[in-house]
Amino acid sequence: MNKTAAKITAAAEGLFKKFGTRRVTIDEICRSAGISKMTFYKYYPNKIELAKTILRRLADAQLAAFHDLMSRDIPFEEKVRETIRMKLEAVHAFGDEWPREYIENPDSEIGRSISEMAVEISDAVRREYEEAQKKGDVRSDIRMDFILYFLDHTQQMFRDERLLSMYDSIESLTAEVLNFFFWGILPRKPK
Repeated sequence: MNKTAAKITAAAEGLFKKFGTRRVTIDEICRSAGISKMTFYKYYPNKIELAKTILRRLADAQLAAFHDLMSRDIPFEEKVRETIRMKLEAVHAFGDEWPREYIENPDSEIGRSISEMAVEISDAVRREYEEAQKKGDVRSDIRMDFILYFLDHTQQMFRDERLLSMYDSIESLTAEVLNFFFWGILPRKPK
């Protein structure tokens, strides 16, 4: 990515995190990046494509970090702790507005793009956790299909206004869901 494209994506990412994609205009991105609209259009056809580019970069970084973590020679419990930390970091990186747009309108172009990336991440998690289950690091009495079903359906939890109202941010709800899920799939230690 050249310097100008990097300026555009950095400016847009900051604005999207703070205000969401819908409320940010190309004029605001250009002003923030210190470029003209003509320069913007040399790199991106519209703000949606720019947002998808940023989301793709964030998803690729998450996948790379996840694969790196899972390849480390450390106890699985530590991998779980680190996964929770990484997920919370990722949620923080998105801010509250951007995910809220997806939650409110999953059928939008951005929503569909996020859903596609979530499937990729889910497939990677399935492979790693199936391997961990074979090694005894994930409870064998819980079906992998159920684990993935649960993960997929946590997205619906984030659309539940009653549940959302219990938390001061999407980030705090995410922390609770992650802790509940990850510590629930680990084998029970004998007393």
